[in-house]
Amino acid sequence: LQPDAPPRKKRSKLVVAVTIVASLIVVVAGICLIEAFWAGVNDAVSDLGAAASGEGDPETADGWQVFNSKAGGFRVEMPRYPKSDTQHVSTMMGLIELNLFSVELGEAGYMVGYSDFPELYVNSGNVDDMLDGARDGAAANVNGRVVKETRMRLGRYPGREFWIEGTVDGLSGMGWQRIYLVGNRLYQLVVAGPRDSFPTQDGQRFLDSFALP
Repeated sequence: LQPDAPPRKKRSKLVVAVTIVASLIVVVAGICLIEAFWAGVNDAVSDLGAAASGEGDPETADGWQVFNSKAGGFRVEMPRYPKSDTQHVSTMMGLIELNLFSVELGEAGYMVGYSDFPELYVNSGNVDDMLDGARDGAAANVNGRVVKETRMRLGRYPGREFWIEGTVDGLSGMGWQRIYLVGNRLYQLVVAGPRDSFPTQDGQRFLDSFALP
């Protein structure tokens, strides 16, 4: 007789919600990649909303944009000023607002997003389970697999870095992602591109430049 399998751990509403939100940001990043691949131009993706005002945000010496989000409470460098979009994701905890900022450049996409979860759920939840949910949601919605993962921190806040290989609408690509849980706010950064021309150097710069006030 085969031994009984251990009971499957039931995921909390919070972990499910984080998984859903994380999967959405990767899908949007995939859309950026597909549009860039087929268009072959540097025009921003049309359905990501109007560009946010760039007043007061400086450029670096080589033309990269320093993007400061007062509402999001972060600073990051991107190849140019990002387009903004706000979406509302339905979860078992209600609607979760997902704020996205994205840049499409050639065949690559750069995206940073954040979303706030109810403090009651976050304070009573397991941080590792939440970050696992975000990672799994990111991989699942691109039919992908996590090929590398590292635990990391942003100051005193927990996070993860991982690479995903996947396919969106027949286009094979890679995603390099970092996620951080800061209080009840989940930050997500994604670099997406084709396997054979992945922007590793620019992606490293983008990810490493992310900072909180």
